[in-house]
Amino acid sequence: MESKWRILAILFTARCVMGVQFESVGALGPLLRAEGLDYARLGILVGAYLAPSVLVALPGGMAIQKLGERTTLLLCAALMVAGAAVDLSSDWNARLLARIIAGAGGVVFTVAGTKMITDMFAGRQLGLAMAALAGSWPCGIALALISLPPIADKFGLIGASVALVILTLTTLILLFALPKQTRLGAPLSAAFPSAAITAAVVLAGLLVGTANATFANAFAFGPLLLTERGYTAEIAASHVSVALWVTIASIPVGGALAVRRGTCIWIAAAALLLAALGMAAVPVSDHDVLIFAGLGLVSGLSGASFVSLPSWVLPVQTRAVGMGIYFSAFYGSMLALPPIAGFFAHRAGGAGIAFDVAAVALLIVMPLLGGYAALVSAPRSAAAVEEGAA
Repeated sequence: MESKWRILAILFTARCVMGVQFESVGALGPLLRAEGLDYARLGILVGAYLAPSVLVALPGGMAIQKLGERTTLLLCAALMVAGAAVDLSSDWNARLLARIIAGAGGVVFTVAGTKMITDMFAGRQLGLAMAALAGSWPCGIALALISLPPIADKFGLIGASVALVILTLTTLILLFALPKQTRLGAPLSAAFPSAAITAAVVLAGLLVGTANATFANAFAFGPLLLTERGYTAEIAASHVSVALWVTIASIPVGGALAVRRGTCIWIAAAALLLAALGMAAVPVSDHDVLIFAGLGLVSGLSGASFVSLPSWVLPVQTRAVGMGIYFSAFYGSMLALPPIAGFFAHRAGGAGIAFDVAAVALLIVMPLLGGYAALVSAPRSAAAVEEGAA
């Protein structure tokens, strides 16, 4: 019992650092703009962290099946350190390469960590554990927003890059405390889910990935929008970070709610609608702190429900590969939105339209939730859920 909560704490810390690394572009966006990067290039850098995702998530799941979670997590953390080191260069190509290297590690790290938590916890504990794992990402984003701008203001962008190297290296060292795995998973021939379960997992990945992408979009373009309104970079970042602190505070409640599949589906549906309304309100309202707080509340209460969707349908023996399939769809949808938002912001000459893009995306993917619910309610899928819960 003590061991699994200790493992969860280690994974939480590591994914928190991953969130800091991902959000570094959004947090430092105004300073990067001052160096000559336009909105389109900023959007490319945001998306580049997830660019390897579609290619590496499924092979990553297969690697987990062969190597085990601990070895895979250590290799992923090493890639995050390597990406942080390459980012010490201010060259555009080096920055782009750094995001791709670190992102490849981060993507597979998420697959392995999620699979590990799903295997260790069950019932109400699974909801709470998933909530904690989901909360590590916004926690890291919030830390980036409040810590990286002051560091860059005092030591320059190179100072922020050095801080990321130190953080990722510390994470790699911390992961050596994970217990060694004595038993690997089933052969790959038995590790692939059925067609119906695969379809449900893909729909869940597209849905949850789009929801996460819209929030990432807000955190990337939020500071830029507020600096356009006259705020300093530090104040703009702190206003946007309100959403993340509210998310973190409300995540335990969301974890307690995510104990049944039906409940998760209804919570996810409400969250998509409310988030779309909130995103649409950001560019047209001066009450930015209040709206960001509302978005954070929606995110926190629904986070565990969203991340629990694949665990409800994947049998135990297919979880490594199934999570790889899920995250291929998840990151594929996340990959598309930031560059699209950056393109429209560049054409419009302002960051506000990025929030309109996010609102439209949330409404477009709502039918996918109905498709997921229909598939997991089918007799064959229901039987698989029972097997996975056993």
